[in-house]
Amino acid sequence: MHDGETGRLEDRLPELLASGSFTMHPGDRYLQLEFALLDYVAPEKATYYWFLEGVTADWEVLNEPVLRLSGLPYGKHLLRVRAQASNSAWAKNELAYTIHVLPSLYLRWWFIAACIVAIALGIWNWTRWRIRQHRLEQERLEREVSRQTATIRYQTEELKRLDEAKSRFFANVTHELRTPLTLMLGPIGTILKNPRLENRERDLAAVARQQGQQLLSLINEMLDLSKLEAGVLQVHETPVALHPFLHRLIGAFQSHAERLGIGFEFEYDLPKTLQVLVDTDKVEKVVNNLLSNALKFTPAHAEGRIHIRVKEMEGNIRMQVSDTGRGIHPDDLPRVFDRFFQTSQPNAPIEGGSGIGLALCRELAQALHGRIWAESQAGVGSDFYFEFPKKEVADTDRLVLSEFSENGNLTSTARLEAPAPPPGAARILVVEDHESLRDYIRLILSDSYEVTTAENGLRALSLLEESEYLPDLILSDVMMPEMDGFQLLERLKGDDRWRHLPVVMLTARAGLHDRLHALRIGVDDYLLKPFEEEELLARVGNLLQNVGRRSAPNHAGPGESAPAPEGAVFSADDLAWLEQFEKVVERRIPYYDLTADLLADDMAMSRSSLFRQLKRLTGLTPTEYVDEARFRRARLLLETRAVSSVKAAAYAVGLKQVKHFSLNYKKRFGKSPSEEQA
Repeated sequence: MHDGETGRLEDRLPELLASGSFTMHPGDRYLQLEFALLDYVAPEKATYYWFLEGVTADWEVLNEPVLRLSGLPYGKHLLRVRAQASNSAWAKNELAYTIHVLPSLYLRWWFIAACIVAIALGIWNWTRWRIRQHRLEQERLEREVSRQTATIRYQTEELKRLDEAKSRFFANVTHELRTPLTLMLGPIGTILKNPRLENRERDLAAVARQQGQQLLSLINEMLDLSKLEAGVLQVHETPVALHPFLHRLIGAFQSHAERLGIGFEFEYDLPKTLQVLVDTDKVEKVVNNLLSNALKFTPAHAEGRIHIRVKEMEGNIRMQVSDTGRGIHPDDLPRVFDRFFQTSQPNAPIEGGSGIGLALCRELAQALHGRIWAESQAGVGSDFYFEFPKKEVADTDRLVLSEFSENGNLTSTARLEAPAPPPGAARILVVEDHESLRDYIRLILSDSYEVTTAENGLRALSLLEESEYLPDLILSDVMMPEMDGFQLLERLKGDDRWRHLPVVMLTARAGLHDRLHALRIGVDDYLLKPFEEEELLARVGNLLQNVGRRSAPNHAGPGESAPAPEGAVFSADDLAWLEQFEKVVERRIPYYDLTADLLADDMAMSRSSLFRQLKRLTGLTPTEYVDEARFRRARLLLETRAVSSVKAAAYAVGLKQVKHFSLNYKKRFGKSPSEEQA
């Protein structure tokens, strides 16, 4: 046996003879066995055969009595050896020995088990290390995220402050622009009412008024853009018959095109009975801008032609406005919808424009979940496309608030009459920081009222506190130095001496938030700049008339309590009752058949008790109170564009006779409801 550890041959014959077996260790390189046949005739001619179970498939032949084995697989093997003499006779005995080949160290079970344990421990330690690394990385990322979040939060707050500053800037600019517009449009409107005005002077004044209205429209477009940026311009969809609606919009431009000698064609490829949900105010602005631009850039008295086509494309309503004008330069086409964009092409004619109209169209189209784009070829013409979702209305009953629904019958009419001058001229305190506007308002009111002015809220309070002067009505601006209109209103409504005084807010801040804020404080009415002289006189007259009702002697009949005297302070129970009654009326306003009996049932009291209580606290009968509430609601709906038409406003407040509604609305507010939507 060759020992691999020592490198020497070892004799293990005694071990083999003693046990009949021997063991080969992993270090043993080979095993050599020598044997002999006891044949004395010719031993050199003997033949030997050997067989190793599990290693050889058959008996192997040896020509010499030496067997050398190496590279045996580990395990237990039986070695058998036979001998055959020269005369072909087999030896009587057969050698058989068991060889135990021990596996290498790496093949033994305990080594494999130890390796498995070591690998498992290694994986466990590596996993723990990776988890720890991940945790450290996560903590680092969390710290970084926290730092970035803090930075983003700070930047967000900065952006909010900048946005608020921008909103305040727009409000201030609006105030500054609307005030001189008031001084322009108001006197012009007064001049146009003069029947002795010469035709030429009337035409000039009409042109001035038209341009003033155009400037006001431009201001409103700027405000719409700012509202869209701030995300406060909401979409108010109403059911509308599409063909009559578009026909009315487009028809307003057709006559103008005919006067200019421009061909004008309207092609409608949808069912004329189609009824859809759409924000008519926003669609009208987009259509008006597109048609105005088409007329502006199409040459008059030539081969000019404008073609409008409306059709359905993939579930959307698409309007195409095509003209044969000079077209748009390819470099300008991608930017025509950018705000304030003006072409910089050489030799391009200077045609003015603010660059707001098409930008507003794109913003409005996106607000409607639609899109707008343009295609043009210089020298040939332009095509503008406007798409918005087709939201078809299948139930025709939903068109009760539509502009084209049928008229109904009026069940409850307003009974507001023009105010008659009181025996003594009523006193009005005008609070306005703009000197020219203050003088103009005083000029308007002085014919019928005793007018006192103050330049801001602080000065107005000084007049009220330092003298015995007590006006019958206060007309106040909102944006003023030292003390603004909101602060003045809070002081007035928070003091028992002045809480009863009616207050009209005169403001250029047309936002719904500002109006609701004033109403919550307790304003009696508000008037937007620019205003008409007739509108101002109607508002003031109606408020003074209501005050007169509250302070007039009681003529209601025997057993009815007299109304509260002017300046009286109501108890907490009275105020709670009025608040509950106001909520009942607000909920019942859309009812066409609203009566005093129905209100009395809601208040859990008799009709006569309701009449006495309401007359005592407000000076109004239930019918008068409901009419006042209806007109206030209608005015809010029209000013906020919550309804698409005058008819829709009338129906929304429970009035079906639209013509009568419009007449009484003008008596109440000094302007027709259609002018509120202009």
